[in-house]
Amino acid sequence: MPSRLTSRLSRRLTGMERSLKQGVMMAVDGVSLLFAVWAAYSLRLGVWFMPSVEQLWLMVAAPALSVPIFVRLGLYRAVVRYMGEHALWAVTKAVG
Repeated sequence: MPSRLTSRLSRRLTGMERSLKQGVMMAVDGVSLLFAVWAAYSLRLGVWFMPSVEQLWLMVAAPALSVPIFVRLGLYRAVVRYMGEHALWAVTKAVG
């Protein structure tokens, strides 16, 4: 069963328009960055971190600032099938 689901999802993703794929990548990056910030707080404090409203705004700021930087540096310009040297260098610059 999992292989059917995987192949169906793969067909659906490959059949999407390029701009929609880029939007999906940006959304996944935004959610991943938000989770990473929350996980960093939780690991640092050693407890499940429940942010206050002010802290939540700071956590949302990470993806709000990072995704436009990734766009500017061309990370979403091409939907890549594999990570080549050029793409790896772009990711390194964006994260740095």
